[in-house]
Amino acid sequence: MKDQDQAMEDLQKKFQQVFNTSLTKFYDMPLSAILGTLCFDIIKFDQWLADNDIEYDNKQCMYKNRTGYSMGMYIKAKFGEEAFQMIDYLNKRHFEKKFSYVPE
Repeated sequence: MKDQDQAMEDLQKKFQQVFNTSLTKFYDMPLSAILGTLCFDIIKFDQWLADNDIEYDNKQCMYKNRTGYSMGMYIKAKFGEEAFQMIDYLNKRHFEKKFSYVPE
């Protein structure tokens, strides 16, 4: 359990460094309770991104006035591949019972 606790702590630190906000803001507590594991609220996170970057419009799928930008494309463009991989992992994580993400 200690390895998983350390992995979660490392992920929380990395998330804070990259996005300058706490990962815990985006835990989906009702779903987490149902599944028995921490779940990431991707919808809430996408809205937070849009609320905190005037160049990103999640409703119109736009970034810097360019259309066709998914949230994933926006994260890659603004924060890099590692940030995208972290969010992709968090979004899929609720299907796993064991926490295994290790930030690079």
